[in-house]
Amino acid sequence: MVNQITLLYVDDDDDMRRLMEALLEMDGGFDAKICESGPQALDLLDEFEPQIMLFDVMMPEMDGPELLNAVRKRGKHAPVAFITAQSDHEELQRLMDLGATGTIMKPFNPENLGTEIRALLI
Repeated sequence: MVNQITLLYVDDDDDMRRLMEALLEMDGGFDAKICESGPQALDLLDEFEPQIMLFDVMMPEMDGPELLNAVRKRGKHAPVAFITAQSDHEELQRLMDLGATGTIMKPFNPENLGTEIRALLI
C-alpha cells in the first residue's frame, strides 16, 4: 500500500504487541516494526527510520522515558507517543515534559487507534 506511515512500537507485553500488530494490519495504513525492549528498538533504529514511535511506559531493562532519551541522543527526532494506562494528570504532564508528542491511553479503542496515531503526526 502506498503512503503507509512507518511506525515503531515497543512493548514488553506479548499480548499488547500481538493486539497492536493486528490492529495496525487491519487499518492498512502503517508499515510497523514491533519489538519487545528498548535495546531491541535501538538496534532496529540503526536500519529503520520511523515517522512515529510508540513506547510503552513501564518496561524492564529500559522504560519508555529512558528509551525516549536514548533515541533523542541518537539524533532521532520522529514524534514519540507513550502508550499508558496511567491517567494521573501529573504523570501525563511528566511524559509530555520529557518530550513526548502525546499519549495513547490503555485500553485504547481499536476503532480509533489509527486515527489517534495519525493525529500525532499533525
